[in-house]
Amino acid sequence: MRLIYSECRPDYATMTFGYGVYALAEEENPAAWDSAFAAGYSPHTMTPWVEGKTVFRLNRSVRIALRDWTETSENRRLEGKVAPLSITAALIPLEEFAFTEAFWRFCEHYSEQRWLTGRRFDRAHLERLIATPVATHILTYTSDGQPIGYVLSCWTGVSFYHWFSFYDLRYYDDYSLGKWCMGHCIAWAAAAGGQYAYLGTCYGESARYKVRDFNAVEWYTGEGWSRDRELLREACRQDTEGMPTERIKQPAMAASLFHLSSSSS
Repeated sequence: MRLIYSECRPDYATMTFGYGVYALAEEENPAAWDSAFAAGYSPHTMTPWVEGKTVFRLNRSVRIALRDWTETSENRRLEGKVAPLSITAALIPLEEFAFTEAFWRFCEHYSEQRWLTGRRFDRAHLERLIATPVATHILTYTSDGQPIGYVLSCWTGVSFYHWFSFYDLRYYDDYSLGKWCMGHCIAWAAAAGGQYAYLGTCYGESARYKVRDFNAVEWYTGEGWSRDRELLREACRQDTEGMPTERIKQPAMAASLFHLSSSSS
């Protein structure tokens, strides 16, 4: 991968001068994508676009170590809730998927209802995502022969990347369908012999369900993968309440990144 450093807004008050780290895939194949995911990178979803190439960004990624994963009581509770829907799931390679007008309307409606204005995807944006080489499959969910959910994903045989989900919002309140879909992706990847299921990023309090509702959770600290759930919870809390400065200048995170004991100075 070719690394690209994009300068962020400086903060002279705390002497913080940051760069966003991007990577342009120089090879587009499962082994290259596995390496990018393992290094903490996620496929970039907004600008910049590079036609025919995957642009990755370094971020606080979250993954499930499938060798250690087991269902939680919450996962089993959700399985019971959706059981009356008799959901059928199928993982379909993109080249075999039927991109109908109904599919585009389904995804656009979900985006309009559930996402913030700046992140809403129109059809053109969705088409660019789907044309990204790292997008390899769509996991479809149907009930009584009708589509109720889709997950745009990357499946390499080693990694399952849960990129974006779209589901029928009529099932949102009563069935927690989105959370169930994510749990199903994890279970599917484990049964298929995968090593990791990547769940995107974990920023802010609203993303803490990824830590709370699943086990064998690992998150990317900037240096490597950690299973310190308390440190991740604190990072999410600060995302929402306002982080005073970059994390390495905070004692707990500095200790983690520099491998210092809490008593070290």
